[in-house]
Amino acid sequence: MIISVPKGRIFKYFKKFLYKNNVKLYYNNRSFFIKTSIKSINIALVKSYDSFNFVKKNFSELGILGSDLFEENSFYNKNINFVFMNFFKCKLYLIRKKKLKKTNFLKLSTKYKNISKKIFKKNNIKVIKIMGSNEIVNNIDISDYIVDIVDTGSTLHNNNLKRIYSIKTIKPVIFFKKKKYLKEFIKNINENNKKIRISKEKKY
Repeated sequence: MIISVPKGRIFKYFKKFLYKNNVKLYYNNRSFFIKTSIKSINIALVKSYDSFNFVKKNFSELGILGSDLFEENSFYNKNINFVFMNFFKCKLYLIRKKKLKKTNFLKLSTKYKNISKKIFKKNNIKVIKIMGSNEIVNNIDISDYIVDIVDTGSTLHNNNLKRIYSIKTIKPVIFFKKKKYLKEFIKNINENNKKIRISKEKKY
């Protein structure tokens, strides 16, 4: 079984989830294909959009994405089964410049253009899609607002930006074509935990 996982935040938290369930990963910083201590489970590190394509084209049995990208790209409507997981949560925020000039027409920059358009469709706001470095808006006057995920908030502080309010909670989504793949994954995790527990009990 291959699980396609995006590099970065998703992999970081999925790795913690596996470690908590006594699953070891064998890789180095340059690895893109990772073997685990459960022989039937392997991980392919991919770009976010490829995680979905790997499952769609049968290159992997399971894929994981954040619910933000799942919604932004309308993957809910692509005839793929999915289940929300709880191994991490973060929030999507509306962010603005600390010093904002009054204007009748506001601009918002984000990589979440579709989500933002739905939320602010009644407002007089122009949504500009920028895939990264939205924090630079304060320096070159691209937009007045940002929609983005915030972790610690230090980047916002360093760029004279501030959170206004939380738009939605982001969770990991595990998706698959056949339900048997998810059942197999859960079964392998549970059996592995059972073996570890029995092994520990025998020591005592």
